[in-house]
Amino acid sequence: MKNAVEGKTDEQITNVVQPDITVVCDPKKLDDKGCKGSPDLIIEIRSPSTGKIDRWIKYKLYESAGVKEYWIVEPANSTIEVFTLNLKGCYELNAVYGKEDKAKAGIFDDLLIDLQLFSKNNNLLRPSGLRRAFWDVLPLLG
Repeated sequence: MKNAVEGKTDEQITNVVQPDITVVCDPKKLDDKGCKGSPDLIIEIRSPSTGKIDRWIKYKLYESAGVKEYWIVEPANSTIEVFTLNLKGCYELNAVYGKEDKAKAGIFDDLLIDLQLFSKNNNLLRPSGLRRAFWDVLPLLG
């Protein structure tokens, strides 16, 4: 995801981040270079080395870019924090889920992810486990 800067071309933008999981609902936003504009949902899986980056730098970047929903997965305490943009364009903590919960993505009316399915083998604690959850259910949403 590129941090859009007014008056700069794609080639002039050097502030680029790579989220663990990115959901873009509008295929017109995607090209061979990535996402033009803001993704609809970003999920970061925190590790001790990325804590400050995920909790502050990326949080502020995604908020200012207008990413509708931002999830931070905390492997150490098996929780997911869900932040959503309010009408003023600021993130609000919308939900906190534990490994026994079903997480709801606010950008989809019918998407519930049963986190128990992924916590049995600690799959939720790795990007690949949560990516798999999204790949399994997104085609069902049409």
